[in-house]
Amino acid sequence: MSSSIGRNSLIMASGTAASRVTGQIRTILLAAAMGTTGMAANAYQAGAMIPQVMFTLVSGGIFNAVLVPQIVRTLNSKDAEERLDKLITVAIAL
Repeated sequence: MSSSIGRNSLIMASGTAASRVTGQIRTILLAAAMGTTGMAANAYQAGAMIPQVMFTLVSGGIFNAVLVPQIVRTLNSKDAEERLDKLITVAIAL
């Protein structure tokens, strides 16, 4: 079982590393194509900022680590729908 955990951890770490490297390459290529200042760079930054912030919030490890167990716990309660509505409201507000 521990070799399975180690192998799966290695796969996740490799995927994360590959994602970081390709993201850095993308940033370098965008900077080379548009430059780091000017109208095109400012327009790209403004257009990309909101989706990037939303993605960071939704996919953030700490956010998911806290929210998912709370959702599961809420679904097992007798007033699940009402509690889930409150939980989602608080999560969106944060």
